[in-house]
Amino acid sequence: MCQQKRSNTVEQRTHDIYGNPLQFYAITHDGSIECKEYVISKETFNFKRWLIFMIIFSSLAFYCEFYNVDANFLSIFLFFLCAMLILKLHLKVKQESLLVIASIGLQLTTTFVTGRKESQFIFNRNIYDVVINEGMYMHRIIFYLAVLLRDIKDPLKISSIVPLFQHTFPRLDSLQKIYNGIQNFHSNHFKSDMRN
Repeated sequence: MCQQKRSNTVEQRTHDIYGNPLQFYAITHDGSIECKEYVISKETFNFKRWLIFMIIFSSLAFYCEFYNVDANFLSIFLFFLCAMLILKLHLKVKQESLLVIASIGLQLTTTFVTGRKESQFIFNRNIYDVVINEGMYMHRIIFYLAVLLRDIKDPLKISSIVPLFQHTFPRLDSLQKIYNGIQNFHSNHFKSDMRN
C-alpha cells in the first residue's frame, strides 16, 4: 500500500484527556498514491507511579507481617501478582496509528507493550463520514474521533460508529488536526462513493 519511505514527518508533544504526555506524529509517505499516517504514542512505563505503588505495597506487607506467613501462601500470592503483571502488560497499549490511504480507506492499528498488534481496515465504500463526536466517559464529557459506517441496504443511512484512538484519548486539538487531514484526503472519494 504505502511505501515505508517517509517524505515529511511532523512531531508534536501533546496530552491526553487526563493530562498525561503523548507524542503525536503526522507522517506523509512517499509513493504513487496519497498516503498519510497519524501516530499517537504514550508513555509505556510510569516509573513514579510504579515506585509509589511498590512503597505502599511493601509497607502494607511489612505491617501485615507477610514474612511470618506460610511459604505456600506466599508462593500462591507471588504467582497471582506475576500473572496480574503479565496480563496488564499484555493489554497495555503503547501506540495507536491511523493510516489514511485516499483511494482505498482507513487502517487503525493498535500496538501493545508486548509488541502485539491489532489492525482494523475500513474501505472507503463503507465510510459515510468521519466526525468529531462528544460523549460521556467516567463522569466527564470527552471528544473523540469516529468513523460513521454506512448501511449496506440503504447507503444514505448510518449503520454503526467506529471510535478511533480509544486507548490513547488525545485532546481535541490533536483530533482536529487528524480530522482535517482525513477530510482533505477523502473529501473527493467520499463524494464519489456516495454517488455510486
